[in-house]
Amino acid sequence: MSQKNHEFESAIMAIFDHLYATSNIKLPEELSAEVTKVLLTIQWARKSDRLPDFQLAGSFSAKDIKSLFSEYVLDAGHYKGKTKLVLDDRSLIYLYEKLSLYEVESAERDWLGDALEVFRATTSKRLGGQFFTDQRVTDLAVEILNYRPDKDLFVDTCAGTGGFLIAAAKIAKRAGTHPLGIKGIELDSTLSHMANSTLQNYLESLEGTVFNADSLTSDNWSRDTLSSIPEGSIDIIASNPPFGTKITIKDEEVLSKFDLGHVWGKTTTGWSKTNRTTPRAPDILFLERNLKMVKPGTGKIALVLPYQILSGPKTGYIREWLLRNARVLAVIDLPDDTFQPWTGTKTSLLVAERRTEPLETWNEESYPVFMSIAEEIGHDRRGKPVLDQNGKIVSDLPEVALQYQSWSQNPKATFSSSKCFLADAAKVTLESDLRLNAAFFNPSAYSARENLQIGSEQKNFRVERFGDLVEHIFCPGRFTRNYVEEGAGGIPFLGGANILHFSINTKKYLSKDDPNLGGLIVREGWLLITRSGSTGIVSSVPEAWDGAAISEHVIRVVPDESKKISAGYLEAYLRSELGQELLAAGVFGSVIDEITPEQISELPVPIPLDESLLKRVVEIQILANKGRQLAADSTVRAIEEITKFHKILPL
Repeated sequence: MSQKNHEFESAIMAIFDHLYATSNIKLPEELSAEVTKVLLTIQWARKSDRLPDFQLAGSFSAKDIKSLFSEYVLDAGHYKGKTKLVLDDRSLIYLYEKLSLYEVESAERDWLGDALEVFRATTSKRLGGQFFTDQRVTDLAVEILNYRPDKDLFVDTCAGTGGFLIAAAKIAKRAGTHPLGIKGIELDSTLSHMANSTLQNYLESLEGTVFNADSLTSDNWSRDTLSSIPEGSIDIIASNPPFGTKITIKDEEVLSKFDLGHVWGKTTTGWSKTNRTTPRAPDILFLERNLKMVKPGTGKIALVLPYQILSGPKTGYIREWLLRNARVLAVIDLPDDTFQPWTGTKTSLLVAERRTEPLETWNEESYPVFMSIAEEIGHDRRGKPVLDQNGKIVSDLPEVALQYQSWSQNPKATFSSSKCFLADAAKVTLESDLRLNAAFFNPSAYSARENLQIGSEQKNFRVERFGDLVEHIFCPGRFTRNYVEEGAGGIPFLGGANILHFSINTKKYLSKDDPNLGGLIVREGWLLITRSGSTGIVSSVPEAWDGAAISEHVIRVVPDESKKISAGYLEAYLRSELGQELLAAGVFGSVIDEITPEQISELPVPIPLDESLLKRVVEIQILANKGRQLAADSTVRAIEEITKFHKILPL
């Protein structure tokens, strides 16, 4: 057993690829079952000190492995003598040899669970792009839900390969309790079979736990008639609904049954539903469906949702509907790499409890909401494990679960992790677009917004609204760009990544005759802020860039020197730690980080009452910008000199 245990996931992935390509079994769920049998056999043999003679000798055959499995079945009774190993002999030897390299009998981890998670992840990818939920997320969700196996009916409405159900089953198994009910609904029949195969390895009596049905449209659910679980009768739902605009629900009959399937209009007093339906992404409809399926007053949901739903300016109607119909218990902004390497979509875990009766309007009710901004999931964007200096997986989520449990048992306790904090639900206001993402309530940024009330004046400074200090804040619309060859008299075109450069460095030029060009042109002294991707990068337009075109992904701020606040002060403020923190708190978007001109307009700007301090900041920033211009000019001259030299070389 010379292999490092943290390499186990990579080994399982390699095992899957090898067996899928070369063995006699081609169904993923059957491969999963064979891996389970062999892994459990090795665990049993080591824990019971029955290490076989063939392994001590370092040489074994498929017959030896099958014999050992038979002993395990007779002794442990796990399979009740009803099954056998069906993997071909050569593949069976390969599998046993690979699994034997790890300390699978140790209690440091759930070896079977980890192996099955990797199989689920790899299989799901091959079965059409369904993205499995990392077991650290499913475990966290079930912990925050305070799942009670003997009292709660637990359901996953988009069960996939069973991640949330496995998390619930593990708790039931640790408690030694036969669960009241652990059920799943999955539209894909192959995935539902795989989930059932996996679950039976945890709770043998749970046969046919995951039913093949459309949980979005079926009125009731059960094995056959779907009639034994009526709406409003479930204690807990935990799920990761499918998300993405590419799978939009367009069926009028389906949409008409959902409040969120309708068009909503925004007024000064909130959002209101109209009579018109509109196509919706399934994650939006599943939020409503799941909440309505749990018991009024006590039923709870835990859903993995795209970050946009809890943060974006266009999804405020969803949040208003949610707040009217539920009390939000927890919001955890999940790490950016949670669904990597399959997708880079940013997500949050929402935990909520259904209200006994919906509110007519959201009235800013005060109660604490547990929040966390998690940064480490345990793997990088390529799916490789991230380890600390001791070789242990680095993930914030187990600690988040502990912090929540500690707080739920003692609400007056303080958090030992800076990544966990409380937010007051009454602070979710129309003025803030009803934002619910944890980053918006980041204590330091939120405290700054609270203390910097626009229009207030304190001992050393006054606070102004950013938009009132400038002439205009905007970003141009999108249009097809008309490029021309370099040297054809075109306008140099720069992207967001270029705005910190000293000189114009581009091979893209736009036609001067393009009627849309005017919206892209920038002028000396304007401020630039990247609004998508790497958001919040701040720069100003130097003299050399006057008249250049810059991407629509960059927000323009046109200064107004008549308001006696120099662009130099505003530039320094936006670059400062406070300015950057406030910009970051305003970021939304699931796939690409975004901020808007409207958000920048509403930023509070502390302005020193000491005119000499204000003047000093401006002078320093002006000096910096002159230095940048000097660097740009010097770079151009240096390039010109080296170009002259190259022309005399005998090339």
